[in-house]
This record gives sequence, structure tokens and C-alpha cells, in this order.
Amino acid sequence: RVAGILYTAGPQWPAAGGGGGGGGSATVTGLDARGDSMTEGFGGGGTNYPTVLGGYVPVPVINNGKSYYTSTEVALESGGLDVWVTAQGNLIPASGGVAVTVSPTSWGGATARNFYGTLGGILGTLSKSAGGTWTFTRSAPGAATALPPETRWISDSRGVGGLAPIIWAGRNNVNVERVTRDVRAMVNWATMRRMPYLVIPIFNAQSEPSGSAGYANVMAVNDALAAEYGPNFYDLRGWLIRNGLAAAGITPT
Repeated sequence: RVAGILYTAGPQWPAAGGGGGGGGSATVTGLDARGDSMTEGFGGGGTNYPTVLGGYVPVPVINNGKSYYTSTEVALESGGLDVWVTAQGNLIPASGGVAVTVSPTSWGGATARNFYGTLGGILGTLSKSAGGTWTFTRSAPGAATALPPETRWISDSRGVGGLAPIIWAGRNNVNVERVTRDVRAMVNWATMRRMPYLVIPIFNAQSEPSGSAGYANVMAVNDALAAEYGPNFYDLRGWLIRNGLAAAGITPT
């Protein structure tokens, strides 16, 4: 039921093979569900909203949710966030990895990550350790290549066309400045490609009841997203509060 509501939340979603809303949208060939565990379906017993949503819509829905990802990591993997990389010695070696520094520097989360794409035209993996250090490792040996400082990282996802994003990120780094920056990067990437998009709010956890500092932080992020994206922001959290029990056939007690 919730998945169907997401599809009908606004006029921006296309028919199969058609353009989106907003006038002059490019052809949409699928929906790109971007986010964290809420999207991936962690704890859902094998059920996740992108799979269910796929039963309602005439285009494929791709589940690109990654559990425990921060909004910054989601934005980097999506190809929306501009990330600038400087290699140690300003050189990509002929083989193996090289230590790099990455901007922006605020990532949140103490978990190792691997991102795939190209750096200076060389295919490889940009890796973040649990301690926050970064390495670039080329996929195949080749000539050592000079790399200018602050070279732009190009995510593999930037080469995927026709996918309209559903953006649900920020649960793992509830911070107004960072989450709005990261969502804005993903939205900008969508609009550059003339793709429609939908932004979903963060849900507060059981440990963040109304009146708590955590609740206030969540609502501050959501209010900022709602103000910025208007009709492309769908308050799924609010819908569940108002209608979730009835939709699930549960009698309030």
C-alpha cells in the first residue's frame, strides 16, 4: 500500500517509456531507489519497498539502498555529490593502491566503504577505511599517471541514464546542513539529466519521541527538505502516522 502511494504521490512519474512531469523531462526507463536500510529493506524479512513498488509501476525499480550509509555516502555512490580527490605524490601508480585525500571531509559513520568509478580517466575503487582514511586502487595495471590535485571523482552511477531517483537518505547522519547538502546534490544531478525525482523524509526512531532532542533534529531536517522541494517532497512519515494502522488493518489500543 505504501509503495503504491509513493508512485501516486505526485504528477512527476511517467508512463512506461514516456517523459516525466515538469515539462521537457527526458525519457524515464526506471526508478532509482537511493537510500540506506529503509530502502534496502534491512530487518524487513525479505520485503523492501522498491520490490513492492515494482508491482505498481510500468518501469523497473532498482533497489540501490545500502544499510548504514550516511546521506553523504548515498550521494557519492549516486554520482550526484561532487567529490575531489588528491593522490599522494599527485600520482596514480602503475598498479596497486595509493593514499588519497577526499573533499568534502565530513562523511560520518565508522564503517569501511568501497565506491566504484574513475579517477583521472582510470577505472578503479575509492575506498574509505573504518578509521576514515582513503585509498584509490586502479582496477587493472597500466602506466603510472600524474593526477592533478583536486581531481573530480566520477562515480559509475553517472553513466546510468534514464533512472528517476527516489531519495530517502539521512537516517544515519541526522544533520540539517549535511543532509540538505547531500540531497541537493542528488536532486541537482537528476535535474541536470531532466529526470523527475521524489524526496522522502527521515523517520524518527523509537528512542526519539516527540519532545526529545533527537526528534527535534529529525523534524528540522524534514522541514528543510519540505521547504526546498515542495511538490517533489512526499511526507510519507506523516501519512504513516495518520493512516498506517488502518492501512495495516490494526485497531489502535
